[in-house]
Formats: sequence, C-alpha cells, structure tokens
Amino acid sequence: MNVDDAELLEIALIENLQRKDLNPFEEAEGYSALQAKHEYTHEEIAQAVGKSRVTITESLRLCQLPDAIKDECRRADIGSKSFLLELARLDSEELMFSAVAAFARGESISRDVLRDAKHSMEGSSKGKLSSFKKTYTLDFAPQDKRYRFSLVLKGRLQKRNEILEAVRDLARRIESGEIDLETQGRFIKPKPAKPRV
Repeated sequence: MNVDDAELLEIALIENLQRKDLNPFEEAEGYSALQAKHEYTHEEIAQAVGKSRVTITESLRLCQLPDAIKDECRRADIGSKSFLLELARLDSEELMFSAVAAFARGESISRDVLRDAKHSMEGSSKGKLSSFKKTYTLDFAPQDKRYRFSLVLKGRLQKRNEILEAVRDLARRIESGEIDLETQGRFIKPKPAKPRV
C-alpha cells in the first residue's frame, strides 16, 4: 500500500484494536484516538473494527471515568467490561471507589448491585451509600447426606437474626402454599460424570 505516515498509524491502530487480548481501557483509548486524531465517527469506528456502533459508544464511555478510578480498577485487575460500564454510570466518585474496593475485597459486586446502588443514591438527597447489597450463601448437607441444601440471599441482610427471619419467612410461604415448589423452583440436571482414564 502506498500510504503516508498518518494513514499508516491509523491502519496500525485499527489492526491493534482487532486483537482479542486488549483490556477494556486499552480498547476504549484506541477508539478515542481514532475519534480524536483521525476524526472518526462512532459508526466509522464500528465499521473499521467490525463491531456494533453501540459497542463503540459504550466503550468510549469508559474514557469518562476519572483517572483515579481507572488507576484503582487497574490495581484491582478489573477486566469485566460490563462491570466497568455500570461503574461509569454511577454519579458519585465516592461510590465508584467503594464499588472498586468491594470488588477488590472479593465481594460479589454484580451489575445489578451497581444499578441498585445508583438508584439508592438517586433516591437519597445526595447522601452517601455506606455499603453495597451483599450476597449471603449457605451450603449445608446433613451427616447422612440425604440431601444438600444451598441458600443464596441477596439484599441488605447482614445480621444473624435478619437471615434467620428471612429463612423462616420463606418456610412459612412454602408451607402456606404461597410459594409453589413445583412451578416456582426448578430442577437442574446433574452434569455427566467425566470418564475415568
């Protein structure tokens, strides 16, 4: 190809953006460079790299995160694009730091939790949200191993008596017929055993 240096850089940037091993920030910064230096529209970037315009627009949103938040995300090794996009939608930098810190501690901070946190912030008069909704899990099997029981509670239940009351409430609803185990629960097929070699 007979191209000048600027076009060569543009082509190299597009080729780099088509690699699979880019983290979400590298990808967003590449799209931003195409937009700023080469005056690409979101649609033109999408066509050049073979992705949808919506994907490009969402990725570019990550460039709007404060640098301090980006640095914290890199330190916490957060590579989930969906998590980062929800993080970028939060209005408060303080809330963003809290979410990243919770993620780094190994807490279950899903997109839904971040959405709930954002709505809680919107509902409050600019007060701060002290903690994210947590997920409590319990796995139990009696000694005779007749059954195994797994319980997952999502919400703000953190104290023993709150968890116990939630379990009692669930049992009451099952016993009264309000919750129908046949229609509201589901059986999960066991995974086939791997053949022994």
